[in-house]
Amino acid sequence: MHHWLGFQLACASCGKETKTGVLFCAGCLTGLKDPLDLLPRLIDPTADARLHKVQSVSMRIFPTNGPTLSFGAGLDAPLRLPALMEHERIAAFPSFIDDYLAGAGVGLHLFGDELLPRRPFVWELIKQTEGVEIASEAWARASLRMANVHILLVRAASRLAIDESWQTSFLRSHTGSALSLCARSKEYPKLDRIAASNLQMMNAFLGNLEEAIAELSKFEAEADNDSYQIIIKKALLLMRAEKNDLAMEALQRIPSAFEDLRAKRLKTRLEASR
Repeated sequence: MHHWLGFQLACASCGKETKTGVLFCAGCLTGLKDPLDLLPRLIDPTADARLHKVQSVSMRIFPTNGPTLSFGAGLDAPLRLPALMEHERIAAFPSFIDDYLAGAGVGLHLFGDELLPRRPFVWELIKQTEGVEIASEAWARASLRMANVHILLVRAASRLAIDESWQTSFLRSHTGSALSLCARSKEYPKLDRIAASNLQMMNAFLGNLEEAIAELSKFEAEADNDSYQIIIKKALLLMRAEKNDLAMEALQRIPSAFEDLRAKRLKTRLEASR
C-alpha cells in the first residue's frame, strides 16, 4: 500500500517522502532484482520450463567418461548459444537470433501492444551478441528484432511510478541501444523504413505522441504491406491520443485484400466505441 505522510506521498517500502505518483524511491529500487516486475501485466504467456532452462531434456547431464563437458550445437537454444560462442561461429548468429526472437513473439514491426518477453534467455542472448558487427542484411534483421526488445523495455519502464533518476538512466540506456541496433538497417531500404517507424513508436512511448504520429505519416507513400503495417501503428497512436475518427479513417485506407488480425480488431473496437 502506498503510504501517506499528511498529504505527501511516500515510498511504499521505506516511507521516505517521494514526488506525487512515485511508488518507490531510488534506494529501494536498487534492492529489487528486476524493477520491471512491478508491472503485473508483463507476462510471457508462451514461456515454459524448457525455455527457463528447467527440466529440459537437453539440460539433463548423464554420467560421462570424459573429465569435462563441452557444448554441442543442438536444437535447444540455451545450449546452442554457448556452442556458437565457444566455436566463434559468428556466421550462424543472424539466422539463430532472428529465428529465436521471432519464435518468442518479437516481430520486425513493433506496434506497442505486444507483451514484453520475460524469458531470462532472451536477455542472455541479446547481451552476448548485440555488440557483434556483421555487414549483412540478415544481421540487420536480427538486430532490428533485438532493438524492438529494447523499445518494449522503454515502453514498460516509462509506465513505472518510480524514482525519476532511476527511470531516466534506464530509459537513456535502452533508447541508446535501440538506436544503435536500428542503425544497422541503414544500408537496406526496406528494413530502414521499418526501423524508422519502430523508433517513432518509441518516441511516442517517451511522451512525444503528436510528433510520432506526424512522422509516421511520412512512411505511408508506398502501397505495400509495410505501409499498411505503419498505418496500423499510426492508428494505434491516434487511438491513444483519443482521435478515434482519424484512426478509423487511417484503417479504412488499408485494402480489404490485406488480411491482418490486428487491423480487424482495431476496427471492431473503434466501431464499438461509436
